[in-house]
Amino acid sequence: MKTIQEYIDELKAFKERSLEKNYVPAVSANVTSETNELPEDVNKGTGNLVVIATHSRGTFPVVNAKVTVYDTDENVITTAKTDLSGRTPEIVLDTYSKYLSERPEDSNTPINKFYNILIEADRYISVLIKNVPIFEGVTTLQRYDMTFASSVTDQSTQVVELTPNENL
Repeated sequence: MKTIQEYIDELKAFKERSLEKNYVPAVSANVTSETNELPEDVNKGTGNLVVIATHSRGTFPVVNAKVTVYDTDENVITTAKTDLSGRTPEIVLDTYSKYLSERPEDSNTPINKFYNILIEADRYISVLIKNVPIFEGVTTLQRYDMTFASSVTDQSTQVVELTPNENL
């Protein structure tokens, strides 16, 4: 078992190596050691999304909410329903490979994809959450506390736009 100091020393050594001009970390067994090139399917990866719908400041789950996931071009990717705990099952979504983030020479290459999520439920104001990032090998938990509709005819949709971080 490593001590905290050993982890700190390891991180410092990694930082120093990554600052070297020609340093490229070994990122996968699929990388050829002679050329250090990534496989052709490096742009293909998957990440997961779980949407959690609640109300009353997260106290109560919103059961049977319809969750629709869109890509940034507004194409429907999939739909799901929340369960008794207000959670959807894990939704598998396409994204970029995590290996792209480990190559300094590819620093302008995106390492995640963004998706938009529409949550709709009876007696609640619908919400559209834009720019939810999905990373390879990571389960993103997107929580939202829904607001009761003031009347049955209240058909407004709240829009929450997450600001994409250019460093992600």
